[in-house]
Amino acid sequence: QKLDVNGNARIREALFDSNNQSGTAGQVLSSTATGTDWVTPTEAYGGFSSLETQTFAANTATPITFNHTDQIKNIGHSETVDNSEFTFQVAGEYSMNIEPQLLRNSGSAGGGTLDVWVQIDIGAGFVNIDNSNIKRTVSGSQSTGISPLTITIDAVVGEKVRFMAYVDDTVLELHYTAAAAPRPATP
Repeated sequence: QKLDVNGNARIREALFDSNNQSGTAGQVLSSTATGTDWVTPTEAYGGFSSLETQTFAANTATPITFNHTDQIKNIGHSETVDNSEFTFQVAGEYSMNIEPQLLRNSGSAGGGTLDVWVQIDIGAGFVNIDNSNIKRTVSGSQSTGISPLTITIDAVVGEKVRFMAYVDDTVLELHYTAAAAPRPATP
């Protein structure tokens, strides 16, 4: 170590990395195995929805599908093949949120319960993420409800996640409502 500052320091011009580069606006100085390097921080985000009503077999865990991509950056997702899965293309901490629109589509009496949770595949198949389940119960004909679920996970490149649904009655569905003036669609 050729420089050791014990106290305040002011740098009036550029800092250079091990490659003698000063970096550009927005970059951060990152430690490497042999020195330092200016790097651009990588961001990842996505917004996804389903533009169709999803029905489920009773008492069967089923992946929730997302057939529309609102926005995406550094997250892998197909709208047609395995459209329930999301693949992390950048390692980091991710906050994920789902707000399923539950509808009991028939029956004048009774109720029903929807469970939604998150599964992760770290290379050996999907498994449940502990303590990620939410439960929403509705009763009566045409009952509706929203059940938000937010979870934060640390992911590495290549890991996959998906949201699962479980209903105790086939009259429960994740309901899509098409746009009708003056309101937009409800995915």
